[in-house]
Amino acid sequence: MGARFGRVPDKRQSGRHRFRHTLKVFDHDSGAELGHVGDATTAGVLVVAGAGIEVGRRCRLRVAIPLQDGGTEDVVLESECRWTRQIPESGVWLNGFSIEDTRPKARVIMAFLIRGDIWTG
Repeated sequence: MGARFGRVPDKRQSGRHRFRHTLKVFDHDSGAELGHVGDATTAGVLVVAGAGIEVGRRCRLRVAIPLQDGGTEDVVLESECRWTRQIPESGVWLNGFSIEDTRPKARVIMAFLIRGDIWTG
């Protein structure tokens, strides 16, 4: 059975935040690099990638968050791919994930990042 891809209009309700740093995104379970964070809200993450991700796929996204001391801390977010589309001019794929994670630490870290604060661990 082939992957299901779809073009869906932007339905995000929250203001989006773009980051100063490139935040790489990995599939926590396989370790495969999926792409990088294009923008984020406390409810979702846009993953810019070289391939589309199946709509409806649930996965644990691992994002390396820069720390104030120059290191990084991995945050793992339970998520689901809600939409995907390819930019024809560049071949890049945009994959919209909703954050399904209800752990308080995950939400707090995302809120810090979106406000532009540095996570101190």
